[in-house]
Amino acid sequence: MFDDADSAHAEAGRGVAVAQIGCAVLVASVFLPWLYQARANLRALGARRLRFSREWTYLGFAIPVLNAYRPYQVVSEVWRGSDPSSLDPLDWQRLPTSRLVLA
Repeated sequence: MFDDADSAHAEAGRGVAVAQIGCAVLVASVFLPWLYQARANLRALGARRLRFSREWTYLGFAIPVLNAYRPYQVVSEVWRGSDPSSLDPLDWQRLPTSRLVLA
């Protein structure tokens, strides 16, 4: 009696797991190229003396241990470098990072 319910529950669990993995791959395949382009656009916005190169948008997620903090650093740099309140090409470095980036 419980075998049918258990197998149906397990099958549903596998389906949910496959859907979660598919969604994660989809989000990553859209977010990483967007972040790469946003980082590339910082020069056009006038930001200078950037700490991380564009390649770190991909490498930061791919390298174990480094992926615990480098993506945050890259996104923080993009956030501060694209802030419209910064008029000086080097002033962006003194701007605070939004709590949204930390979240």
